[in-house]
Amino acid sequence: MKKEEYIFINELGDQQKERPGTFPVCKKIHRVDGQMIGEVQGYSDAFGNPLPVEEPVAKYDH
Repeated sequence: MKKEEYIFINELGDQQKERPGTFPVCKKIHRVDGQMIGEVQGYSDAFGNPLPVEEPVAKYDH
């Protein structure tokens, strides 16, 4: 079973600095303690094409 991966929505800009051109595709958006957190389903490029990502970019672990 794949472990869920989450990312804080307000940290998307930091992710772009680490991996430019890689965008998370969120299955669901949750509000946890007043913060918006996206449940990452995968990653894509700027045109919506799926990208293989070897290591997770998201920093929030559920």
